Amino acid sequence: MKVQVQAILRDGVKAPLLCYAHLILDDWFAVSVKLIRLDSGKTFVAMPNSRDSKGAWHDTAFPITKEGRSAIHGAVWKAYEASGALAEV
Repeated sequence: MKVQVQAILRDGVKAPLLCYAHLILDDWFAVSVKLIRLDSGKTFVAMPNSRDSKGAWHDTAFPITKEGRSAIHGAVWKAYEASGALAEV
């Protein structure tokens, strides 16, 4: 799977959110995600989600394999590092 990070947006974000990222997957699907740092220091990519009528949150787009999730996280983290964000922490 080809994962391109189109943009990293960090202005106005507050912890635990590190940034928003706009992704292009395999040159045909675009999705916006969030990079979040947990209290433990680990990071994860939060996929787009919506709330149902009972108030529960559900991902509306998500990778279906471990490899897909890893490829997305790796691309977002690499773009986040390249954006200079780590030097500001």
